[in-house]
Amino acid sequence: MIKPIARISVAPNLPPELDRLQTLAYNLRWSWDHDTIALFRRFDDELWFQSNRNPVWMLGLVKQERLHHLVEDPSFMVQLESVWNNFQTYMNDQNTWYRTHYGAAKAPYIAYFSMEFGLTACLRNYSGGLGVLSGDHMKSAATWTCRWWG
Repeated sequence: MIKPIARISVAPNLPPELDRLQTLAYNLRWSWDHDTIALFRRFDDELWFQSNRNPVWMLGLVKQERLHHLVEDPSFMVQLESVWNNFQTYMNDQNTWYRTHYGAAKAPYIAYFSMEFGLTACLRNYSGGLGVLSGDHMKSAATWTCRWWG
């Protein structure tokens, strides 16, 4: 087997109007938010499946011409704005299930460890039945906005 000499990571050169896509891609919320998934599929449906439904990888594969085409597409930009506003509301919401039932968190964050989180298929790690369950716990905690890190 030949050992690689170097590893090169290619970062997308997103136009400023599409910078928000990178933030959306790097936050795992996309994996359970149907509007964000629809946005990435609309971005390039074929590439979405080629990248194993991985928006970070997809952004690294997309051609610059496609990016410029999307900037010029008013309906795509409206959809991006809608998804972004929803994301911002979610990230900044103070009126959450957890806060409603338990008030503001006074204790430190909850640390939840599992060697096999099953959050999304594009994260390559072993996920047996308990791994999928621990991934579901993480997703549920995110919707409650518990102070919970995995």
